[in-house]
Amino acid sequence: MIEKKLLAEGIAPSYFIEGMLWNVPNDRFFGNYREMWAACFNWVNSNDPSNLTTGSGMHWLVRDNENVCWPSANFQTFTAALKKYWEM
Repeated sequence: MIEKKLLAEGIAPSYFIEGMLWNVPNDRFFGNYREMWAACFNWVNSNDPSNLTTGSGMHWLVRDNENVCWPSANFQTFTAALKKYWEM
C-alpha cells in the first residue's frame, strides 16, 4: 500500500494492525481468504474504533494524544486506504 502511494509510511505500524484484528470476533474468520477479508473488514468498519483494545487488553487501541494508542486520523486513513487497495 505504501509502494502504491495509498498510505504514507508510519501511519499503520504492524502492531496496531495486529491489535485491530485481535478485536475481530472469531466467527468472522471463515471461508476462503476473500470471504474472510470481507467479513473482518466489514466488522471493523461497522464498529466504533474507540471500543477497540490492544491484544493485551491493557490499553485502548485508538485514541488521540496517547503515546501507546493509534491516533484516530491514522486509523481512519488506514481503513480508507485498505478499502481502496482491496478494490484495485
